[in-house]
Amino acid sequence: MAERKYNLKKENGTTLPGKIKEFIDFLEIIASEDLKAGRKKTDQNDPMKRILKSSVDLRKVLKDLEINNDKTENSSLEPTDILDSLLNHIPAGIAILEGPDLRYVSINQMLADLNGLTVKDHIGRPLKEVLPDAAKNLLPIMRKIMKSGEAVLAREFSIKLPKAPDKEVYLKDYLFPILDEKGRAKGIGAIVFDITHTKEVEISYEKLADILEHAGEMILITDRAGTIEYVNPAFENVTELQSNEVLGKNPRVLKSGKHAKKFYKEMWDTITRGKVWKGIITNKKKSGELYEEEMIITPLKDMDGKITRFVSSGRDITERIHIQNKLQDSEERLRKLAVHLQNIREEERTSLAREIHDELGQLLTAMKMDIQSLMKSIPSDQKALLEKTNSIDDMISLSLSTVRKISSDLRPAILDHLGLMPAITWQTEEFKKRTNINCKLVLPKKEISVDNERSTAVYRLLQEALTNITRHSNASKVKVRVAQKDNMVILEVSDNGRGITREQKSNESTYGLIGMRERVSQWHGSIEINGKKGKGTSLIAKIPLKLLMESK
Repeated sequence: MAERKYNLKKENGTTLPGKIKEFIDFLEIIASEDLKAGRKKTDQNDPMKRILKSSVDLRKVLKDLEINNDKTENSSLEPTDILDSLLNHIPAGIAILEGPDLRYVSINQMLADLNGLTVKDHIGRPLKEVLPDAAKNLLPIMRKIMKSGEAVLAREFSIKLPKAPDKEVYLKDYLFPILDEKGRAKGIGAIVFDITHTKEVEISYEKLADILEHAGEMILITDRAGTIEYVNPAFENVTELQSNEVLGKNPRVLKSGKHAKKFYKEMWDTITRGKVWKGIITNKKKSGELYEEEMIITPLKDMDGKITRFVSSGRDITERIHIQNKLQDSEERLRKLAVHLQNIREEERTSLAREIHDELGQLLTAMKMDIQSLMKSIPSDQKALLEKTNSIDDMISLSLSTVRKISSDLRPAILDHLGLMPAITWQTEEFKKRTNINCKLVLPKKEISVDNERSTAVYRLLQEALTNITRHSNASKVKVRVAQKDNMVILEVSDNGRGITREQKSNESTYGLIGMRERVSQWHGSIEINGKKGKGTSLIAKIPLKLLMESK
């Protein structure tokens, strides 16, 4: 910036408007060159921008002064009156200090407010008396300017002022010599800008930039049209693309070809409506290797609510998805194994029940027939022998009853011969006989045709539920309901017992509940178990139906 020297006193042959115009020219040069030096474009309150804006109004005043030049020359108005008025219209702190001890001869309201004092508190008093702390730094610089006659421009510094001694204020000043008629420095002119807000914004930008640079997540920023403006090191590490390879391009450089056009359209429609998009996307590295990214895209808006940029943050979750897939595969294999073992167990139980019923049952029946035949041939006077044979007959009868019970518990023949509804009816009746608990059964009016495998699943669920009620609930009433809805067979079992607790439901060692969940899961069904302390427990299981006709 070119050095300029100013004499604010009126000189022969130079009009006051001319001197004021020169002063405004100086301010405009300062503001223009400062903005060219790279002020933040986003800072709408930049004092330099406000100076350029206000200079238009000031030049209108100058025009009036030039038109009425003769009047102004002969007017009773002092040049300082016009200058003071001018200084209070400039959006910057301005002061003039004169004399060896640099006393304030003029200061505008803005700078007085910035110092936390009145204009009167400044006028006629030396700098070191008005601002003792600031004077320690300022006086050597100002004396150097007066000695050399050279201005000190665009000096930025921080200071604590009297109005807020605990707060650091950032200032920018322009100091230049005030010359007398002989060109000797007689004082200092100071133009001061409070750049605290701008500095705080810059510091925030620096902190944000540091966070972005060191963030573990990939950060990508685009303009409103989707052109890449920034990527952080994490992005470079994952994608193998350097910033100079993607800046100015579209994020399509990462496109993997794994998503349909509809996917990208929905994403773009979401963010251009000002909403946040979240999802998992398959992208491609520079090497061609695909990776899975968990991504969030956030629209940034200006003060008017218009979208200016899009910020994407993402994490490479390829390894996580790979592990999840392996776990899912493992779980699926374990589930299939559990189903297979369950089927084998059902087959073995069916076979064992048949063997017990047919072989052992027939043997015991034959023994009973033989013992009864023997009893008929024993003379009536052989009382001891008759008592013994009667005892044997009773034991055989008890054994037959036990065989039937064991056989039914293993696999009720009624389930295979008559179907699910009769088997449920029989099971509830047996439950009432064994426990003396009142059990109400509600069946659909129309028979539900269910294949053998699902019939077994529903029957075993009921069997396990009734067993749990017997062992744990202390209930006096039970209700069993079977229904069909939306191609689902629904089993509901509820009681009025003590109620299952949350801890009991989530207990990993509760194998009965685990078995019930697994049994439902193998048919892609659902099970819901709820309990309320002192008010009982309810179970609702839903299994998709496969009609007999379909199974055939």
